[in-house]
Amino acid sequence: MHSDRGQGLNHAICDASNFVAALQKVVDASATMKDAVKDYSEEVVQRGATEVLVSKETALSFLDWDRLMKSPVMKKSLRR
Repeated sequence: MHSDRGQGLNHAICDASNFVAALQKVVDASATMKDAVKDYSEEVVQRGATEVLVSKETALSFLDWDRLMKSPVMKKSLRR
């Protein structure tokens, strides 16, 4: 997954943690492998889709000068 906001490593860590948790459900017999993988996959896809939309919105905001100047980054981050 590509992100202009540097979220790739964060998502990789989250993916690994969630995958281990899904496998633990199988080991604990609280879920079948099929259900655990399905739930894991659905969460990854939803989180990824949200990230893509947020990244797109962020990229577009930096391409619009007026919008950029009104953004919280410019209004708050430049103040001490």
